[in-house]
Amino acid sequence: MAVLKPEHHTRAGAALRHASTLLMREASEHRLLLLLLSDGKPNDIDDYEGRYGVEDLRQAVVEAKLQGISPFCLTIDHQAANYLPAVFGSKHYALLPRPELLPSVLLDWLRRLVAA
Repeated sequence: MAVLKPEHHTRAGAALRHASTLLMREASEHRLLLLLLSDGKPNDIDDYEGRYGVEDLRQAVVEAKLQGISPFCLTIDHQAANYLPAVFGSKHYALLPRPELLPSVLLDWLRRLVAA
């Protein structure tokens, strides 16, 4: 059985901005979806940690939404419910406790998108 555990160095706000920039370069007539796979709370070895990291990620999500991008976060962080609802919204993130659940979690996300 594979074991998933958070590491460090998760500069998620920067990653989300970079991915949003790349998506905006693509010609599309439909809503753009962005799936962020995360190992945990946004932090790094410098000052990008704690509330600053979370707020930077939240701002990156706001910026992506303003561009017509729908971000969704899939994480292995068991503490995600403490900060991700304020960042992505209560229905725009999911916890992946075991790798074998990935297909069902992604399917649930797609069902919610289609229903919206």
